[in-house]
Amino acid sequence: RSRYFFLCKNRRCIEFDKVCNLVDDCGDQSDEDECQNHMICEETLNETKKHYISIEQRCDGIYDCFDLSDECNSFCRPKEILSSVALKSFCWFMGFVAVALNTLVVVRGLCSLKNCSTGGALMTQTLVVLIGLGDVLIGIYLVLLSFYDSIVFGTDFCRHQVEWLAGFPCALLGIISTFGSQLSLFAMTVLSSIRAYGLIRNRLTLPGKTNKRAILKTALAAVGVAASSLSIALIPLLPALEDFFVQGMSYDPSYKVFIGFPNKLRHIEVLEAYFNTSKDVNVTKEMTWQEKRKKYRLRLCVDTTA
Repeated sequence: RSRYFFLCKNRRCIEFDKVCNLVDDCGDQSDEDECQNHMICEETLNETKKHYISIEQRCDGIYDCFDLSDECNSFCRPKEILSSVALKSFCWFMGFVAVALNTLVVVRGLCSLKNCSTGGALMTQTLVVLIGLGDVLIGIYLVLLSFYDSIVFGTDFCRHQVEWLAGFPCALLGIISTFGSQLSLFAMTVLSSIRAYGLIRNRLTLPGKTNKRAILKTALAAVGVAASSLSIALIPLLPALEDFFVQGMSYDPSYKVFIGFPNKLRHIEVLEAYFNTSKDVNVTKEMTWQEKRKKYRLRLCVDTTA
């Protein structure tokens, strides 16, 4: 070693300002081995070429290692779907209570439909059943969310966060919660509208008996409420609307391109850096998710054929 140069273990000399710069300038990592300003991503610990990141990037909420070890380690605060014991307990308790009590409401409501002697009573009871059914779905959502949080993932959620965000279970829970909440909301809205209409009209006539017309009217209202609720729950899954709802994408980790669950901005940064010398490929901030996937596949094709 000298004042201006560093002697590597392989007898190579490098400028001293290249020591501890997170880059293997020696070729044998000896210029980085003894440094305290970095961490090594776990998946490269036993590899010849190690992946160094700044110690400041550890536990900063941003994935910098392809194996996510900079955020999923003993130094970082554990990541969980439900962040506290109080929240976990609340979700388990409210989920089971909502399912149990509202299932009872739905069953009793369905059994009492045949006893409705008037069209108004039939409509009201049907809407009450739909409200209860919506609350049952919310309870199921809370129980399933607690199940995935405490049993499926537990304290290992951090390493499975990308899998969870991009997976079918998360999407299914989103559909269940949205469908349940909208079903209750629309049913209550229709019920309130019917009552408000009756008060405004100040109807003093006797309600009509339950007949085919009343049954058809009630059935159409129930189908309309359910269809509207389900449509709202499924809208975020439509490919044509993914630019409004999709917050990030996950990719095969064996291709070292994106880390974790990159959002639109990160896609732009990476794709711009890769294609910045190509005049045939334009990367803009207005790109859709579909265009980003095409650029990603193009990058893989270029790397494979290179």
